[in-house]
Amino acid sequence: MTNNKRIAKNAMFLYLRMLVIMLITLYTSRQMLKILGVENYGIYNIVGGVVVFSSFISTAMSSASQRFISYSIGEKSGYSTSITFSTSLRLHYALGVVAILLLESIGYWFMITQLHIPSERFIAALWTFHISVAIMFFTFIRSPYLSAIISFERMDIIAILSGIESVLKLIVILILPFIKYDDLIIYSLLLLMVTLLTNAGYYLIAKYKLNIFFVKCYHKELTRKMLSFSWWAFMGGIGNIARGQGINMLFNTFFGVVVNAAMGIANQVGNAVNMFMTNFTMAFNPQIVQLYAERKVGEFHDLSIRASKFSFLLMSFMVLPLITCMDKVLTFWLGEYPEYTSSFSVCVVLAILVDAMSAPLWIAVGAVGKVRTYQILMFILSVIVLPACWVLLLLGFTPATCMICNIVVNFLMMVVRIVLLGNYTGFPQLYYFIHIVFKGTVVFLLILGILIYFESCINLSGFVDVVVVTLVSCVLSVILFGSLYLNIQERYMIKKVICKFIVRFAHK
Repeated sequence: MTNNKRIAKNAMFLYLRMLVIMLITLYTSRQMLKILGVENYGIYNIVGGVVVFSSFISTAMSSASQRFISYSIGEKSGYSTSITFSTSLRLHYALGVVAILLLESIGYWFMITQLHIPSERFIAALWTFHISVAIMFFTFIRSPYLSAIISFERMDIIAILSGIESVLKLIVILILPFIKYDDLIIYSLLLLMVTLLTNAGYYLIAKYKLNIFFVKCYHKELTRKMLSFSWWAFMGGIGNIARGQGINMLFNTFFGVVVNAAMGIANQVGNAVNMFMTNFTMAFNPQIVQLYAERKVGEFHDLSIRASKFSFLLMSFMVLPLITCMDKVLTFWLGEYPEYTSSFSVCVVLAILVDAMSAPLWIAVGAVGKVRTYQILMFILSVIVLPACWVLLLLGFTPATCMICNIVVNFLMMVVRIVLLGNYTGFPQLYYFIHIVFKGTVVFLLILGILIYFESCINLSGFVDVVVVTLVSCVLSVILFGSLYLNIQERYMIKKVICKFIVRFAHK
């Protein structure tokens, strides 16, 4: 199977997975807000945010696992995949214990002394915190299995297991009203059960389907390399998590849990949208790393550029009508929602869109392995936004101003990735800035302006309005992106894929 066909097949599985998860997430988010209420929902968001601080460890180790396993497959030499997997699993268990100790000491102190939680809900918040720590640990040790499956490009397995996990979370929401106890505590306990069942599924599939298993041998050099890579990814992760959760806690300090609830809903919207980028990135991630390991630098550059263009294109198709009709979408989805939810959601979606454009580039930088300078710069850009937001809020600016700062930071991060990749591998920086960044931004803003004007001129009901704007957005995107953003070869490739799909469908 050719690289392009493999990427397309994996993307198909991942998008099917995304569709199932997104539909379930949209429903469960609405029901969760309805069942828990604004106050409990805000408490869950802010208390869970303390635990999320530890997820940068998981993200760092996961990126190291995927990079080294994929590199070993492409290099076809060096450390075996089983040894790399076992080293990763051993490190995940050790660091997971460290994360528990940190959360149950520093995290516990922070929660009881710094967060503004209503006194009558403090016991429930405390139970939620401890259960969330347990969920974090079991999710953390699942990561090596997921990384190995991704590196072997078995996205069909990931799609099945993720779908099962989403269905279990839906069942949790459906049975929650029938359990006569504190909704917040019961919800957290049921999520812990779902995590344990999902972990069992990953273990069984890895062992009996893929023959991925733990070996007891210890390789000091590989451990050192993975820890070094993870350490710098860890530094970048600290900044990224601190940015998101730090802003959330600033909102809690200045405005209280209602604004945290608005932020929680906006993050749910962002998570649904981010699935598009995550799934597309996951599909080409192993190929980018393996091409660099094989020293095919030209193909490595071509795939990085092509993936960036199509990542931005696919995201634009989704976010253009969503941004234009955000108020109507939220009303249709939630009915009533907290103040600032709409503006927060628009800003979150735009920040993800900027990230989507350069998503392949952070994979490419990781493939090279020179991540120290990159992660230091990512850390600086991430944390510098916090004092800026604090000053803005002290001066009386609205919370939405902080979200705009997020968009600016994501753009600066993209610039850093382009420059560093050019320095490391001779990546065509000027071509990327002109043909990907500049042209893509101009076409996007042109379509968005037309849609906003069109939406202001029509006078239809909420749902019909969204449908009409979506159809118009698709037509405009096909015409303008197709003629102004894609080149001749890319238009021909898309046309060929569509024709082949139509022929196969017609024969069936």
